[in-house]
Amino acid sequence: LEPGWNLIGQPFPYAISWDNVAQANPHADIDGPWVENEGLHLARIWQPWHGAWIYSNSNLPTSFEIPAGDTVLAEIMPDTTLLSRMPASLAQQGVWELNDSFLLVISAETVDNSVEDVAVGWNESALDQWDALDVLSPPAVDSSLILRLVHDDWIEQPGTYAIDIREPAGGGVWKLSLLTTEMDPVDLRFDFLDELPAGIRADLIDVMTQDSVRLDQGITTYRVRDLA
Repeated sequence: LEPGWNLIGQPFPYAISWDNVAQANPHADIDGPWVENEGLHLARIWQPWHGAWIYSNSNLPTSFEIPAGDTVLAEIMPDTTLLSRMPASLAQQGVWELNDSFLLVISAETVDNSVEDVAVGWNESALDQWDALDVLSPPAVDSSLILRLVHDDWIEQPGTYAIDIREPAGGGVWKLSLLTTEMDPVDLRFDFLDELPAGIRADLIDVMTQDSVRLDQGITTYRVRDLA
């Protein structure tokens, strides 16, 4: 693996568990596998021959082992839910049910295309700067509709992210980037999987049009008017 993103193929004619790959490489600082399945997702099950994006946090070329013989007999479709993309320490039941936490999932859709969720939130285990709870987004396979969280301001691991979790505070701003080559309207969907703490409100600010939209505790849809 080269430093950063690598696109590699699963070499076996049967599905394998990424958990077993991780266990076989305890000293490798890698994230993945991001696979294409109606949008990019982190997969726990890696299908035969499928390509995947793997991220290496090392500054030097490194290698890792994909163990053979790990036939998966259970459910083999990639888990595309948001919590499957969270670090294992946060993907447990009830981890977001904290007094000061919230979790907001954002997705985009046009007439012919859609991109799966990115997410922002607060959690007691998170830091305001980059930490292990923040998930980098891989290069887009289809560039016609891209939704990303932008962090060029971070000294460590600057770039674009799929998940940005911070420590609870009195306020905060997340920068969301929407890129499209389509002419169709784009609808943004905001879905609170864990509600805002008491006394906290959330607003979407469209910097292109200066629109301001209050995000309800349930689901809010906003149609982007200026696609520039």
